[in-house]
Amino acid sequence: MVSPPEAPLWVLQPSTVSLLSVQLQQQKLLPSSGGHLRDWRGVAELSGLASDHHVYQKIKNSPDPFTEIFNNWKKLPEANISKLWDILDKIDRFDVRDETGEKVLEDVKVAADSAAKKGLELKNLTAAEPNNGEEALTMEDLDCLNSGKPLPVYDAFVLYGEDDQQIVSEIVTNLEAQGLKILIKDRDLLGGTFEHAAVMKLISSRCTKLVPLFSPSFFSSEYNTFLANFAQHLHLENPGKIKAKIIPIVSDQRCDIPANLGMYSKLKYDPNSTLFNFWERLVKHINPSVKYNPLNSPNPPSPPQKVEQASAPKPVSTTKISSKTVKAKEVPTKQQFSNIAFNRESSSEPSSLESEVTGDSGALLLPDVPNHEPGGLVGWMKSKMPNKKAKKAKTKYKQSGADSSAC
Repeated sequence: MVSPPEAPLWVLQPSTVSLLSVQLQQQKLLPSSGGHLRDWRGVAELSGLASDHHVYQKIKNSPDPFTEIFNNWKKLPEANISKLWDILDKIDRFDVRDETGEKVLEDVKVAADSAAKKGLELKNLTAAEPNNGEEALTMEDLDCLNSGKPLPVYDAFVLYGEDDQQIVSEIVTNLEAQGLKILIKDRDLLGGTFEHAAVMKLISSRCTKLVPLFSPSFFSSEYNTFLANFAQHLHLENPGKIKAKIIPIVSDQRCDIPANLGMYSKLKYDPNSTLFNFWERLVKHINPSVKYNPLNSPNPPSPPQKVEQASAPKPVSTTKISSKTVKAKEVPTKQQFSNIAFNRESSSEPSSLESEVTGDSGALLLPDVPNHEPGGLVGWMKSKMPNKKAKKAKTKYKQSGADSSAC
């Protein structure tokens, strides 16, 4: 097997440490060719931890001696993977190297890729102890401790289910492109740490917000539900100090949200929404002081292209009407009648219309215009209507006259 590259010992994940512990747990009676014990006792001796009597008694009395060795050894600056491989070679445990080699190489590769994404070099992230005794939990913690800087504070801790890694990867990429500090346990936590305690420490004191992605996969994990309830407890315990600790994102998959978590205002995961900019709203909810810049997005919107519109032909006016048609529909006015009646210079004979209007004498025959004086219009109407009463009276008069004459 090819020896692993230079990498700090802390890159080993808990599953790899557990596998090493199982292989080295049982004590061997026969020593190696160099006289070293071929189990965890030989590792404690060659790593230098056996020289400290107090530490060695703690390792010896532990139910998992190799894990205790690892937790103490990884804090030393000189602890690395190459050193562990040399120790396994000296105690003649090549079988352990063969069975755990692939997992060790995978852990080193994952740690190197994560450090590269943050602009860090894995070989420079050696273990360091701060002056106040606070333990480093993330890669950035190691970088800050080695450079003498305080431990960083993150804008959000993203919590998700196993089936939502692709969506979370897109969320983290877009948020970090806007300058936010995002933390996820599978990428940023140091190997060998007790995950539950580390995550609770980060959520309570090192992360401003908790962003859970609600989905069926999320609620299928009791661990995720516990961490969400823990964040809610922090919010209720310190209402004035912590504001809106939880900012849930709801996936497009239907899921049953517990009543205690359903009280929060949720943001539906819809990055292609045309009603609002999903990323801008999420950035504003996490850190209002950060201004969203669409140009920093991994997929910035393309500028609109100018489309040359063809010049439309001028519309043909359809409202033009011949003068003859207009003249035929014109209603003659009083002035026109007068012109016809008194135009005596015309050499042509009067038309039928002229004869009807003027008569044989040539005078204008117009109906009497009613007087608009008070009562004039009523009198004019009465004069034009037949007087039935007068006729009846006349008939009655004639009858009475005839009777009288007969008498």
